[in-house]
Amino acid sequence: MQSGSTFDSLASKTRSINSYQLAKILGDWPSVSRKGPLYARLALGIRSLILDARIPYGVRLPGERSLATELHVSRRTVSSAYALLRDEGLLMSRRGGGSLTHLPPGRSRPGAPWGPAVGQGSNWFDLAIAAIAGDPRIALSLAKVHEVLPHYLAQHGYAPQGLLPLREAVAEHYTRRGLATTVEQIAITSGAQQAISLAVEALSNPLEPIVIETPTYPGALDVLRRYRSRLIDVGLDEDSESLRVAMRQVLPRLVYLIADYHNPTGRLLDTAQREALVRAAAECGSQLLVDESFVELGFDG
Repeated sequence: MQSGSTFDSLASKTRSINSYQLAKILGDWPSVSRKGPLYARLALGIRSLILDARIPYGVRLPGERSLATELHVSRRTVSSAYALLRDEGLLMSRRGGGSLTHLPPGRSRPGAPWGPAVGQGSNWFDLAIAAIAGDPRIALSLAKVHEVLPHYLAQHGYAPQGLLPLREAVAEHYTRRGLATTVEQIAITSGAQQAISLAVEALSNPLEPIVIETPTYPGALDVLRRYRSRLIDVGLDEDSESLRVAMRQVLPRLVYLIADYHNPTGRLLDTAQREALVRAAAECGSQLLVDESFVELGFDG
């Protein structure tokens, strides 16, 4: 068992995951590795969830007896798995206070730079950055921009909502996708992060709970932390059931999610899952802030 200021600081603002939720995101954990005792395989499953942030830092895990019942294993199996995770620095426990997820030194890098982890010319791919080299067609598009530039240089250049022809093109694009859109409903931003920032400021107040999936787009997290939102992070699952459960428990003003080619997992929600999220939001009085940065990345079929 561990105690002290670190445990106390985590416990003062802790969130929790119940046995059902943990069992759901663990999936078929006994089959992931068929080697070693059952408790070691359970520890492996939980360790993976902590290290890839599906269970965030500082979350209280369910009690040993409750989790053992949900997983249909002995309490000793769960107890031994928790003990192994404590030895690895991934859990902090105190009698009567439960067990909180923790990251050992070197695992957490707040404020880490976004620079590539591999050098140019390397044969390695850096999967930490979802970006590739620029398309040569961009240069051709810039050449066309120069053709119309004199027209805009003759004006004052102030267009707070964006250039009218661009807004018209975006409105037409949404209309073609099936959502009737007028140019008055479109504002051009410098990127997704600015758009998220404007939406968060318009739809929520500082210190209000905002539900997000984890892992998620780091830029969105930067915006929410800067706005002093109270983040309720939910482990990512295939059908967003955990997200809907959290919405009904917390009743947040705002929910941020990526339904199309989730960043960084690539998950794609189907029509039934999207409809279930919309129904849950309506029941809870929540607004859905849906990031569509990657919506055009799909292949036909």
